[in-house]
Amino acid sequence: MKKRMFSIMDTTNKRKGSIVLCAITIVVLISGSLVACNGTNSNEETQTPTTSTDITAETPEASTAPTEGEQTSTDSIAETPEASTAQTGGEQNTAEKYTSFINSQEGVAFKEVTDSAVKAYLSGDLDELSNYLSDTYTVTAKLDLYKDIDKIEFLFSDDYIRTDTEISANYLYLIDGDSNSYVTMDLVKIDNEWKINFIGNEK
Repeated sequence: MKKRMFSIMDTTNKRKGSIVLCAITIVVLISGSLVACNGTNSNEETQTPTTSTDITAETPEASTAPTEGEQTSTDSIAETPEASTAQTGGEQNTAEKYTSFINSQEGVAFKEVTDSAVKAYLSGDLDELSNYLSDTYTVTAKLDLYKDIDKIEFLFSDDYIRTDTEISANYLYLIDGDSNSYVTMDLVKIDNEWKINFIGNEK
């Protein structure tokens, strides 16, 4: 009984326990601080990809912005169909083809033959006309109309060009206010010369 009372009154062991308790408390506090620091570092690392993702998302917007050169090309590409459509009308297109042939060296030679032939034909000059006829074609009808003609016109259409060596021509002429009359010719190219394979007169 006396020993038990003595142990109760003795404070030496309690002091040792307090020291141990303080040591444990310090260790717990240090551990908590380390855990908190690790958590902060983890949060910073997880936020880093978010920043890089935002930059990447903005990059395509900058790359898709059109440059001045691309705008000029697009404008020129957009105007190109309007310019070509204005030049493809039926009458204008035919006139361009007509002009391109008649103004060519081949066209000039062709018209020189037809002009001379129609004058000789309507004048009845068969000898002169024979210079423009092919070897397989002859004319026997002798006309005497040219001196009375008030107007004569060369008529030509792109449809008259059947091939590069077969082309037709028409002449309209008017005498004393009468109705229109026509001279029709078919020409073929033989040995680089245009020769008449047919010539006729009709109203």
